[in-house]
Amino acid sequence: VLVYPAKKSEVQQLQEDLERTIATLEQLASGVATRNESLHAEMTEIQSILNPKQVVDFMTWVNKNRACMALINDLWEKAYVEARPRRAASDDEDDEDDDDEDDED
Repeated sequence: VLVYPAKKSEVQQLQEDLERTIATLEQLASGVATRNESLHAEMTEIQSILNPKQVVDFMTWVNKNRACMALINDLWEKAYVEARPRRAASDDEDDEDDDDEDDED
C-alpha cells in the first residue's frame, strides 16, 4: 500500500485504533459467550426444578418484565461477586478446621 509521508502518522494512528477496537470486540464477544453459558446453566437448573407449566409462566413473566429482570440481574451479579470472595474465605477456614480435626485423630 502506497502511503504518503504526510499521512503516515494518521495511518498508523488509525491502525492502532483499529487494533484496540478489535481487541475490545474480542473481549465483548468473550464476555457475551460467558454470560450466555451462565444463563443457559441457570435456565437448565430452573427447568429441572419447575414443572412445564411453571417454566412457561416464568418465561412469560421474564418476557413481560425485562426492565425488572435487568434490575434483578444487576443485583444478583453484585451479590454474587461480593459473596464469592467471602465464600472462598469461609471455605478456606472450613478446610483449616478439617485439618485441625485430622491432626487430633
